[in-house]
Amino acid sequence: FVSSVPLIKRDTPKILTDISTIGSDVSTLTDDVTSYNGSSSQTEPLLQHFEDLKSAIATTTSGVEAAGAFGGDESTSISSAVTDITPSVITLLVDLMNKVTNPS
Repeated sequence: FVSSVPLIKRDTPKILTDISTIGSDVSTLTDDVTSYNGSSSQTEPLLQHFEDLKSAIATTTSGVEAAGAFGGDESTSISSAVTDITPSVITLLVDLMNKVTNPS
């Protein structure tokens, strides 16, 4: 039996830090997308920042799964952290769509 869930449970503060990392990675990637002009010199950093975000999401997901059920206060804190970064995620998605439909 092989499991991708870590053997050590992660605590709520670590998960909140992971969510904050996602927010930071989203911000960095948004900056990359909005300034991207098709230059090959911009492509590698953009792709690296995409991979950073992908890794942060995987780490956070793994931590949440390993933590099991959260108590009321923990749930509220985590939900609030996700709600806080949601507008940035939406902005990134809109900027990506705009870049695809109106490349510059």
